[in-house]
Amino acid sequence: MLDRSFDDLVFEAVGGTRTIEVKTDQATWQVESNQAWCKVAQSDGTHFTVTAEENTASEPKPQAVVTVTAGTAQAVLKVDQKGTETPPRDRNDF
Repeated sequence: MLDRSFDDLVFEAVGGTRTIEVKTDQATWQVESNQAWCKVAQSDGTHFTVTAEENTASEPKPQAVVTVTAGTAQAVLKVDQKGTETPPRDRNDF
């Protein structure tokens, strides 16, 4: 059993770290990310962290898929990170 009780994540361009709880009846579980910018690590037997470094590009990072595997069960968490946004110019800035 693996309970997917976590919501997909969106990081601002400045990045950050979020802690996610894993609810499973399995003794062991694994977590992995398919994108290098989205780092995941088990922090204890029931939690893992998702970390995004600062995104200095104006474009958002490609969506990461974080997969939690416990026995034969899998749960997927989608992670996005925004790009730096240049505010639109005010028409009165001329």
